[in-house]
Amino acid sequence: MRATPALFLLMAFATAMSADIAGDSSYLLTLAPTQVHAQAGLLDQVGQEPLILTAADWEGQGLSLADVLATHAGIQTRRMGGMGSFQSVSIRGVAANKVLICVDGVPLGESHGSAVNLGAFDLNQLERIEVYKGQVPAAFGSNGLGGVVNLVTRKKVG
Repeated sequence: MRATPALFLLMAFATAMSADIAGDSSYLLTLAPTQVHAQAGLLDQVGQEPLILTAADWEGQGLSLADVLATHAGIQTRRMGGMGSFQSVSIRGVAANKVLICVDGVPLGESHGSAVNLGAFDLNQLERIEVYKGQVPAAFGSNGLGGVVNLVTRKKVG
């Protein structure tokens, strides 16, 4: 392979510059020390607050889980029929099979990349709904590419 004059000049210039920089300490980059503040909690690891929906958001309205989720920005739902039919959720345009649905932190529907049927959930059994859009906390693993919908059930009293 034959070296061109431009390549030769470039190599000579780079060699000369590296020799000049090696002898001069003014080219060294100094960084100011930074402080890292560790904060407790799962939300601080992610860097964004989840959307928290409580029973007050759906009680007495006759809504399905998909209906409640669809009223918020960045969340789209798809219904394949009437009330109680198959319903799925998409967060920020990511397909429903890439959105992780959990009940009390336990993932559902992981086999074969299938979407979870939101029409099968009874809202009366839920205390709150946590929606993580985009970045997923490490506690949920890496399966929620588009986000996580965590359904927190009511605790039995007594």
